[in-house]
Amino acid sequence: MRASFFRAVAIVSLGSLLTLGCSSQKGPATAKVSGVVTYKGAPVEGATVVFAPPGGGRPGTAVTDAQGHYELSTFGDKDGAIPGDYKVTVQKTKTEGSIPDLSQEEMNDRQMRGETIPGPITVNLLPEKYISPTTTDLNATVKLGTKNEIPLELKD
Repeated sequence: MRASFFRAVAIVSLGSLLTLGCSSQKGPATAKVSGVVTYKGAPVEGATVVFAPPGGGRPGTAVTDAQGHYELSTFGDKDGAIPGDYKVTVQKTKTEGSIPDLSQEEMNDRQMRGETIPGPITVNLLPEKYISPTTTDLNATVKLGTKNEIPLELKD
């Protein structure tokens, strides 16, 4: 009798855990957010867009397509952003150069002689002010129940 009681409790507990683990609730409600990123009047392809809550929290992110269009994702693919106010950052970089084809011994010799070993560098292709939430001048408000079409026009 006692063993069957514990077995029943274990089955009910396992069922509850599985139900909670398989819940479709991913987080707070989100609202669809989309728009187009432009710089000098042209769409920006391959830029990373981040809607960052000023007080911290879960950001919405996207990468622009060939027409500069973005759709934010927070918890799932293109689910939007949590309603609220945001600082918006936009960044597009490219890497130039490569690591020289040197043996470890050659690298060590050059370093001992104080030589600089050239390597790849990352270059930002958009104005620097848009990289950080503390320097960007882009702000947005996301609302539930509305079409949050937010164009992002970047300026020097």
